[in-house]
Amino acid sequence: MFEMVIRLFLYNLLLGVGLALRLLFAVASLRSGSFRDNLKHEVFTLLIKSNDLDITRHYRLEGGRFKSKAADCQNPDLSIVWSDSKAFARTFFNLNPLAIVRGFAQSLTSGSVAVKVNMEAAQVFFLAMGEMIGVYMNFFRFDRRT
Repeated sequence: MFEMVIRLFLYNLLLGVGLALRLLFAVASLRSGSFRDNLKHEVFTLLIKSNDLDITRHYRLEGGRFKSKAADCQNPDLSIVWSDSKAFARTFFNLNPLAIVRGFAQSLTSGSVAVKVNMEAAQVFFLAMGEMIGVYMNFFRFDRRT
């Protein structure tokens, strides 16, 4: 029973991440033509996976669109593979972002999560995320402090 609850939680969590990123990228693209034009040429693939419950989801940024599939992919640019779904769930059950970061760091040091990165492609993704945040900051007129 507990395994089924964790499986459902993790599946919905990964689905929610994909939907949120897709929505955020789509709205930012509508708000900023330069953001939309910059994304048209970028390709990035993120894979998040749990080995013991066989839960896999990959996210792909391609042609200015963010897509999500419940499937494995070959040669992702960034892969986060959890060996233990209980550690995965423990990390994300807490809604406090700082606690999530601490839980992820603990999972890294304990070896229950493995991260593989293609640094060049990851840089493209994180620059796109930064540009997307800038679009929202300009839209909501947040004061940028130096």
